[in-house]
Amino acid sequence: SGELDVPGILLATLALAGLTWALTAWPDTGASATTVGAAVLGVAAAVGFVVAERRAKDPILDLGLFENRVFTTGNVASFFGGASFLSAIVFLPLFMVNVVGLSAQSSGLTMTPLTVGIISGNITSGQLVSRTGRYKPLMVGTLALLCGAFLLMGLTLTPASTQAEVSWKMVLVGLGLGPTIPLY
Repeated sequence: SGELDVPGILLATLALAGLTWALTAWPDTGASATTVGAAVLGVAAAVGFVVAERRAKDPILDLGLFENRVFTTGNVASFFGGASFLSAIVFLPLFMVNVVGLSAQSSGLTMTPLTVGIISGNITSGQLVSRTGRYKPLMVGTLALLCGAFLLMGLTLTPASTQAEVSWKMVLVGLGLGPTIPLY
């Protein structure tokens, strides 16, 4: 059994808390002393975390893992896949309530097409990979679909957009997001 990496835990907590606070407060407070201080604390703690993890006998995050290209690429792809997922599930209901004028309940129901697309893309991609053994073309194709669907939404959604219009675009986003779950 290894030792608990207390410095790593504390520095990671400070880094995440400081950066989260700064990024959350920035739209309301701008470059206030508190916001800038939290950002500086977060960055300093992140640097300290990297230094501490390199020296730790039993680090909570072995930085040597990032020397493996597959590990690094998979983590970067997972980060952007997660960011895309969160963007869709946060932005689309807010758009439907604040711009289109739906009730919160109706806006929540508009997430159903996204969910159907994600589940369909997830299951279909898993089946295709298990049958063909090829995953890279599917990963690239579905990421292109995801980027295209977000671009389509960004260029065409207006206050006059209908629930039906947003729904079929959400299915496209879901079909692009779904394969990121089993493939990354």
